[in-house]
Amino acid sequence: MITAEQRERRRKHVGASDVAALFGLDPFKNAADVYWSKMGVDAPVNEAMMQGNFLEGGVLDWAAEQLDGEIHRDVEFGKDERVLSCNLDGLMTDGGRVVVEAKTSGIGNPYFDPEQYGWGDDWSDYVPDHIVLQVQTQMSVADCGSAYVAALLGGHGFHIYQIERADNIIEAITEKVDKFWIDHVLAESPPLVMPSPETMKAFKREKGSEIELPTSLVEELQAARATAKEAEARLDEAKEQILWAMGDAETGLNELGKTTFKVVNKKAYTVKASANRQLRHYAKKGTKDG
Repeated sequence: MITAEQRERRRKHVGASDVAALFGLDPFKNAADVYWSKMGVDAPVNEAMMQGNFLEGGVLDWAAEQLDGEIHRDVEFGKDERVLSCNLDGLMTDGGRVVVEAKTSGIGNPYFDPEQYGWGDDWSDYVPDHIVLQVQTQMSVADCGSAYVAALLGGHGFHIYQIERADNIIEAITEKVDKFWIDHVLAESPPLVMPSPETMKAFKREKGSEIELPTSLVEELQAARATAKEAEARLDEAKEQILWAMGDAETGLNELGKTTFKVVNKKAYTVKASANRQLRHYAKKGTKDG
């Protein structure tokens, strides 16, 4: 888990978890988000990040059992004059240094499909691209030849993957990071791409300050709101028509698949357990939504 002190030190370096964003391969942030984080603008920690932080220790405990070895936790490398740095979740040192990265994915998603998100079979190197770039960076900075990725995947339990060092990837990473640091961070020139809404909301704003906004942007916002309101009304009406047509049945069959209105049970985690009926449509393969 990253501390406030470690986060502050990260402003002086590009961390392993930043690299995929510079390549446009991070599903959660882009190069502009990385830039602004170095300028002191930090997006708030979201729920997925919080889950990962809380579950990291358990994932590493499981990995230690699977790998039958001691894992040193929270190990830092590269906090010197180098641009690249990393904060390892874990490091094994018996018989050579090996990176251990803990991940969680799809937690709380009952329809999570690991393969769809880039996860392969155990002991393979088939992990999402942004994780490949992260661990290759870690191996470069920590001078390791291989890495394990231990993952807790929603609805699919624990899995483990092994990735070997690839110097051609590391060379591309180093080139990309050096260029980003010189062209943007040192030059204090943000990348020409819009950062995520979370980063923009975190910008420090002067109280009472005003600027002129293009009228076209406001008109687009108003039009989008009107369209969304109309679509929501159509959706509600369509659901009501289906429920009326289904009568007292739980499932309605049609050429596009089936539509159900069944009880969905929610277990108690941070909220009270509940059970309620939800209307869902399951499309047939080959149809527009299937």
